[in-house]
Amino acid sequence: MKNRAVGFLVSRCFEGIDAFSIASIRSTRQPRRMYGEGVSNLPQPATRPRELSALPPQTARAIAFAMIMIVGVLGAILGYALGNATCTDDCSVKAGSFLLIGAVAGALGSAIMSVLALRAMGEWNEIRDRERAGHAPQ
Repeated sequence: MKNRAVGFLVSRCFEGIDAFSIASIRSTRQPRRMYGEGVSNLPQPATRPRELSALPPQTARAIAFAMIMIVGVLGAILGYALGNATCTDDCSVKAGSFLLIGAVAGALGSAIMSVLALRAMGEWNEIRDRERAGHAPQ
């Protein structure tokens, strides 16, 4: 019963409209601006220009994430070994707390270095793009 009612309402809404008239309607959305478009006096790059973005490439972000995880695990191992070596009795709490501190410190330090490296990559790409466009700083 519901399906019939919905079908009736949909058919009434689109009554008198054919598929060809809908296809000819153009989108009002503007296309994304590409680097170098609309500049007539500058040489255009031979390849398709890339979109302007502050994000580093996905491969670089994936490598940075993997390195943060690896250094975090190595920091945890080092922290556990240090906590276990400095204790003479049963001290699983001390070794566990050193493990946590080592993991956090290693991951945080490598995260800071990764962010700095990814920002440097973005600046290098920006300088290279400006040089290609012909308006690099002198």
